[in-house]
Amino acid sequence: MFLNQQQDSSGNWFSAYSHLPYSPRGPQVVSAATWKHNALVQNASHFTTFPEKFSDFHGATINVAALPYAPYWDETVQEAEDGRPVKIYSGTDYQLLSVMCHYLNFKIYNIPTSSWQEIGQLVAERKAFMSPVHHVPVAQRLAMYDFSYGYEFGSIDFCAAVPSLSPKWHSLYYPLSDYVWLAVLAVLVIVPFSLFLANLLATWLISENRMSLGVSSHTVIATLLAQDLPVKPPNTHAIRALVAAWLLFAFIVGTVYRGNLTASLTLPKYPPRPETIADLVKTFDREAHVGWRSYVATIIASHFILADGSTEIYLGRESVSHTLTAWPLPHDAPFKRQVDTIMVAVLEGPLLLVLLGLVSASVVFTVELSVSCKPCPFSRHQAAMRARSKA
Repeated sequence: MFLNQQQDSSGNWFSAYSHLPYSPRGPQVVSAATWKHNALVQNASHFTTFPEKFSDFHGATINVAALPYAPYWDETVQEAEDGRPVKIYSGTDYQLLSVMCHYLNFKIYNIPTSSWQEIGQLVAERKAFMSPVHHVPVAQRLAMYDFSYGYEFGSIDFCAAVPSLSPKWHSLYYPLSDYVWLAVLAVLVIVPFSLFLANLLATWLISENRMSLGVSSHTVIATLLAQDLPVKPPNTHAIRALVAAWLLFAFIVGTVYRGNLTASLTLPKYPPRPETIADLVKTFDREAHVGWRSYVATIIASHFILADGSTEIYLGRESVSHTLTAWPLPHDAPFKRQVDTIMVAVLEGPLLLVLLGLVSASVVFTVELSVSCKPCPFSRHQAAMRARSKA
């Protein structure tokens, strides 16, 4: 706005002119008011003395800068009726931007970019009005550009590949614990030797049906594997009791082993996987990717779901950090209040249901957006963060 002083026969006249960047006729300079000395202000037209310049863009096209970042911003190319490729946008941040387009009456043009650094540079140079994809406000970024109302509180998490199953032959070992296998091995050493000594004492005077140590070992191993006795042992009470005890032991161990083997083959046991940062640090032989949780979860659901519903990559339970996110805006952007107002209305009103797809947009668009804009939760820290970044 600027003032112009004019003189005529009646005295000095003052005129106030205001530049409207967006109007039904496009950018123009209008006369907001005229007055004389000691006279009341009189509006020269239907415009107010201090018109609101960014409450209505009158269908103008504004530049934005964004790259695909699911589930917030996604791009697909479809073929139009005339054969031309058309880029279709989707995602939660795009839906929020579409609400702003509806209420502020503007269209968008997404400037082609190749990196997020280029997007930040476009916003800092005011070539892009905003970047409608959430960013984490840090001191380095606040030195380049401002941020909108903090509309989402999310977390940075790690993901890693699901530990693979051991080779199939390991399934022969898993049904029993280490201590049980050691006990079975000890019994396989003791019982053949005991059977050989009992047979040796029983056949001391006669050499009929005498069993060697090899035959005793063969008998014990065969019965453990549910096979018949290879030879008939001597008919003595000591050998009968020893063989009966061994057969009972072999029956119990065999039954437990076959049952656990069936269970391990039906429901395989996966190795433990790190779920916390401490577990991840202890596991030096594993690689992990750190990223925004909702983005990583979307990528996993889109590309790493197997036919049986399981996933090849999992998200850890413990987060690396939690932070608030917002949209990058140029410093001292005159339209920041309108952007923040709509964000507050979406977050605190029923417009959130539109983004979630639970309510029709035609029902919610009747909501009045004349709420006062709340200050950004981190706005009180922005000046201090910028000062630290400059220092």
